[in-house]
Amino acid sequence: MFPKYTLTNKQIKGIANIVLHEQGTVAGWYAEASQIANRCDIKGDKYATGKRVEEVLKSGWYAHGKSRYEAGTNNSTVIKIVKDVFCKGLRTLPRYIDEHDCMSDISSVKNGLKSVKSTKSKWKRHKTVIKNRMGSRYTFYDFPGGYGTGVDPFGYTNKKLRAQHGDFCFPVKKVSSDHFFNHVAYNKFPERGYFKVGDGKSTNPSLKSQIEDIQVFLGLKGFYTGAVDGIYGKGTKTAVSNFQRSRGLDVNGCWGKLCAAEAEKIKL
Repeated sequence: MFPKYTLTNKQIKGIANIVLHEQGTVAGWYAEASQIANRCDIKGDKYATGKRVEEVLKSGWYAHGKSRYEAGTNNSTVIKIVKDVFCKGLRTLPRYIDEHDCMSDISSVKNGLKSVKSTKSKWKRHKTVIKNRMGSRYTFYDFPGGYGTGVDPFGYTNKKLRAQHGDFCFPVKKVSSDHFFNHVAYNKFPERGYFKVGDGKSTNPSLKSQIEDIQVFLGLKGFYTGAVDGIYGKGTKTAVSNFQRSRGLDVNGCWGKLCAAEAEKIKL
């Protein structure tokens, strides 16, 4: 789970100004703020401090970082996003994601031996290797808005940190929705009355969204560390089993009405 920062208004506005200049969409702003937080505390919760944020943003890693941080911004949308990511712990990138580039700074992109810089739809998560003109080399994770959207690629430099932190993060469409924490769909079921392994592989958007809500809930409560992908796989089953066990329910790994009732008791 992501730590929550206690920040001053100056620090929030300073982070927001850098985020604002680095990206140009809501998804991009969430991703940029998430990556800044990752760079601050990727080595542990003890680094989740306002002082550490200032050190990172003034270090020179971000273009014009020091001056933009000092200037700050009053953009209410980006300030809300910074508060969501830092103060509420709602990151939209996994905690091990610590790199990104604009396309003009990328010198090569390869899947094996074939260059794919001009065909972003062929970039492969956890396989494509990116090199930039500053000499950095890292593994591709995703674009904030999804494959081939024309926004900056984000990635990571350390596989061990990926194994340590896991792939859990919050979907942009959920954290950017004001009603998300007041309304979730994990108490709506298929006709049989429960979710099981294999659900969500179809293209049914309603079913996938409900499974995402289950995964987010389990992630918030510390049972799930996988990707919020709307697919009820083995990792989701294990998390549900552990949740059932913790609440004194029969353990079968399927999310049904009893699980939903227990979830309602402790909320998000």
